[in-house]
Amino acid sequence: MKLFAPRSRVQCGFLFALAFFTFASLASAQPSMSRGEQLLPISYNECIQRAEKSFLAEGWVNLGKGGAFVNAFKENNGAYIMCNVAPENKIWVNIVVASNSGNANVPGAQRVCLQAQMDQPGASRCGATESGTTGGGTTWRYRDGGFTDIQIFLPNGTAKSESNREASGTWSTEGGELVVKWWNGWVNRYPWNSSASKLTGIALGPSGERTSVTLERQP
Repeated sequence: MKLFAPRSRVQCGFLFALAFFTFASLASAQPSMSRGEQLLPISYNECIQRAEKSFLAEGWVNLGKGGAFVNAFKENNGAYIMCNVAPENKIWVNIVVASNSGNANVPGAQRVCLQAQMDQPGASRCGATESGTTGGGTTWRYRDGGFTDIQIFLPNGTAKSESNREASGTWSTEGGELVVKWWNGWVNRYPWNSSASKLTGIALGPSGERTSVTLERQP
């Protein structure tokens, strides 16, 4: 049936991507890699169109298509965006980025930028360089009961806290959620909407703690 065609093409595309990155690893010293997924309420055709536009918006070149994926290159980086049909008229988007830049932060930074474009076409370009950072990022006011903090999410996928300069974390979008993982084992999860000014989610502690938290975007 036609319904299953996109899934089989994604599988072929994913294998092709793995073969490409395996070849890259043999041709040079162990490239660093990053993979992320999103669940978007869009059609298969729109997913492919968004993939092409996302690459172009972030400055990728030499785009290619095959089956259910789009691939492109940027400096010492190669990437695939793959579209897989999901239930309820949604699409699983898998993004894989590999880099020979020598900086392990670069693949994650580039993946996060592509995910932002897939989630909201026309979003501002991340502008991440080979260093994997831009010195910018988005600033949010975090609230957990009476506790407040200023948290900054950088384009390279790292997070930092203004109230605790020793704190370090990572952030990513997974299955329609913004997921922030902190060094102390706490994980914050928020239903993700890139255009929202306020997010309400939960904080999960390493010992099973669970509390409601919010993020408010700062200018």
